[in-house]
Amino acid sequence: DLPIDGVFIGIGHTPNTKLFEGQLTLNESGYIETHHGSKTNITGVFLMCKYIVPLMKGQGYGRVINLTSIMAHVSSTGRGVYSATKHAVLGLTRALALELVDDKINVVAISPGFVATDLTAPLRADPVKNQALMDQTPMGRWGQPEEIAAMALYICSDAASFMTGNDVLVDGGWCAQ
Repeated sequence: DLPIDGVFIGIGHTPNTKLFEGQLTLNESGYIETHHGSKTNITGVFLMCKYIVPLMKGQGYGRVINLTSIMAHVSSTGRGVYSATKHAVLGLTRALALELVDDKINVVAISPGFVATDLTAPLRADPVKNQALMDQTPMGRWGQPEEIAAMALYICSDAASFMTGNDVLVDGGWCAQ
């Protein structure tokens, strides 16, 4: 068995295949939408931690990075279930950080803003929606996957050895407003 030094857990479920279109308000959300969002976004992260963390113990070093979202900090109409699940991942991150501190395993969350990926391609392709998002993003541009990866690499480095139980926003200033 090879030792595991770090794990990046980027599990996510958007409750609708039409990203940001026709999202259900909390009043309209049913059990199915809530269950699927919770099962993926919370239970998926929990199970990854449950089964990977024991492989990291006893090494004197480890990093767990949970991917959350700016929606753990802010929300919008139709994003209640998603926001709640991402907030739960932050709580899990903080609790796990305290549980693993004696094992020298640091647990940190990264909360990206809007990042240019295949999932967000329809938003970027729609001039009106794209402009609306960019108008709300102080840096006025989409984040790049490489920027999230660079933060994850930093968290895994010795330079971040004093970080645990916290959340790093990589959001172009969205949550600073």
